Amino acid sequence: MKLKPFDRFTNTVLILCIIAFCGLCCGIAWGLLEPRVFTWFANALTNGILASIITTVVALLIIFVCIRILFIRQREKHVESAPRTPGVLVRKGESGAVFLALPALEEIVLRNVRMNTKVRDARCELLPTEAGVSMRIIANLAPDANIPEVSAEIQDTVKTNVEATCGINVLEVQFVVERAETNVNLAPSDSKVRVQ
Repeated sequence: MKLKPFDRFTNTVLILCIIAFCGLCCGIAWGLLEPRVFTWFANALTNGILASIITTVVALLIIFVCIRILFIRQREKHVESAPRTPGVLVRKGESGAVFLALPALEEIVLRNVRMNTKVRDARCELLPTEAGVSMRIIANLAPDANIPEVSAEIQDTVKTNVEATCGINVLEVQFVVERAETNVNLAPSDSKVRVQ
């Protein structure tokens, strides 16, 4: 999980403060600094009401940053513990699971749709569920296409072939005719052929 800029800043400040405090303690422990530093620091924190207010505000800010870091770490672990499904479940066995990625399934569906010569162009939307997959096919048809016949034929073909070749349960195949192209070369129906 990527941290927000505010979280990165507060984490950096807190870490630098802890490093400085640890360096101060090590300096006094090895005799590099005099213990009077702590006495001076304690006097500065308690010298007057203003110093007490500033000390309290700084302490509360440090507590807030620590609690925020704690909850950020918990959210990060929660997100990592729930991996995304890589696609539609084909089979689950002793060796593990087999998935078919959605782009691959979409390509298989469109290949079956385009086998029909009445389809000019098509696209596909997939909705995977635990029980199988529902799909919506949006197509442009030829001018002479009989919409009920073509749509029923494509629905049956897609359902049968996908279930047979992929092993996926197809719950529903919706067919949407986005456009039925018109043939501009056809003569108007009211025109009559004149014979001389």
